[in-house]
Amino acid sequence: MKKLVLVLAIALIAAPSFGAVTMTLTQVGDSNVYNVNYATSDANLPRAFALTVSVAGGGKISAVTPTMTGQCTEGTRGYGIFPGTIDINGVTGFVNSYGSPVAPSGDPGAAGTGLGTSTVVLEMGSLYVDNNTPAASGILCTVTIDCNGATVNQTLSAALESTYRGGVVMEDGDQPAVTIADATYTGCVPVVTECYAGMADYAQWVDAGKPNCWCYVRQCKGDADGLKQGDAKTGYYYVGTGDLTILTGAWKVLNPPFGPGLAGTQGCADFDHLKQGDAKTGYYRVGTGDLTILTTNWKVLEPTFGPGVAPTCLPGNRQP
Repeated sequence: MKKLVLVLAIALIAAPSFGAVTMTLTQVGDSNVYNVNYATSDANLPRAFALTVSVAGGGKISAVTPTMTGQCTEGTRGYGIFPGTIDINGVTGFVNSYGSPVAPSGDPGAAGTGLGTSTVVLEMGSLYVDNNTPAASGILCTVTIDCNGATVNQTLSAALESTYRGGVVMEDGDQPAVTIADATYTGCVPVVTECYAGMADYAQWVDAGKPNCWCYVRQCKGDADGLKQGDAKTGYYYVGTGDLTILTGAWKVLNPPFGPGLAGTQGCADFDHLKQGDAKTGYYRVGTGDLTILTTNWKVLEPTFGPGVAPTCLPGNRQP
């Protein structure tokens, strides 16, 4: 392997710089992986980056993957020198291993950090010959978040590690103006699409506790369980004994504080989507109006045995 000489330049006294570096954290699709991006505004390129990357919300950082490893070549350009963990043979001067961009937790300014925690300290630089410089913009590495059982949004943030590592060091030794944009990862939160959003009686759906079964395409016509019953010989239907059982269990169950309110699938029998009763004696959601709907469509056979119950309770016939 070609002998390499590693020079880590840290400017103790910053000289004026007209350049600027912008850094962003961007999600890769819908995954829990984020790109750490950089971009410089002029020909004065960054020589090295030192960042503290943290996740807030109960998660931890499970992996950091560099875009490249080693010195820049014509075909591979980037920041693949990792000063904190690089292994250079003390006799030959050859690089045994470039290591990892994650600084060891025992290094100054990195105590208590590292993979498996909420914070990592990243160190990476460039080494090249001739014109094989890094690009003016690109991806330094990817950071993977482990939600660690958390069910709230995870905020990924980055800051310059200037105390021990120089932050961002440019080719001319200056320390430029750097802006960093944080990112929020929502994958730790169960994403529930509100299937009833946009409906005229959306407020009633909320009042009923947002029962998912209201999104069955025949629910407003008496189909509480969303199931087709019958057989191919005598015909199929959607409103039958299963739906009646659910309605019976929900019949005039009073809302708190007068009663326990509906639970489980009982809200599926609220076919008319109306709250009944009054403030004096209590409100309930399943009553005579719902029974009328169920009896109207009771065992109405689907074509070709009968007219069927049209699946038109939701626009576009959406059904979970």
